[in-house]
Amino acid sequence: MSPTPLLAAVLVRGIVLFPDSGGRGQLCPISPDIAYTAAHVMGGSISGQWVSPTGGGQLTLISNDPKTDVAIGRSDKPFPFWYPRAKEPQVGQALWVSGWNVWAKDWYVSPGLYYGLDAEDEIAMSTPIHFGMSGGCILTEQEEAVGIVRGFLENHNGPYAVSYGKPLWRMAKKSKEVK
Repeated sequence: MSPTPLLAAVLVRGIVLFPDSGGRGQLCPISPDIAYTAAHVMGGSISGQWVSPTGGGQLTLISNDPKTDVAIGRSDKPFPFWYPRAKEPQVGQALWVSGWNVWAKDWYVSPGLYYGLDAEDEIAMSTPIHFGMSGGCILTEQEEAVGIVRGFLENHNGPYAVSYGKPLWRMAKKSKEVK
């Protein structure tokens, strides 16, 4: 499975977040100044610096729910790109994840298939991910954000064979998000 040329160009654009508490993760921008990430990426911080290949800024949380592992932040500067939210994908639909691979120290693009929602209302997909990719976008071939990366399960096929994430189409749009 290969991304379209346009999607391939989009996927190498990533945003890395450095929370004030230390650590690293990804952001999933859904508007010029609003982004989702995994709450565990924030590590208790209420803000952090974000960087992309073309700029950077300060992200301040407007919502953080450790129970669902979802955080929403507002940037002081416009993101260089953002993704509209997707509707629920079809089982078997191709999904893509892009992020900073801490082991290879380079951008990583990972294709996979949507398996559906698990019993805990998490996206289940075959898209391999690596440490440090939490909070990044799960994208469709139409460049729409389906969800955010939360983690992976290790199984008999090796690590990273099944990944999971939070579905954006199930999250209520907050009026603060779209101002």
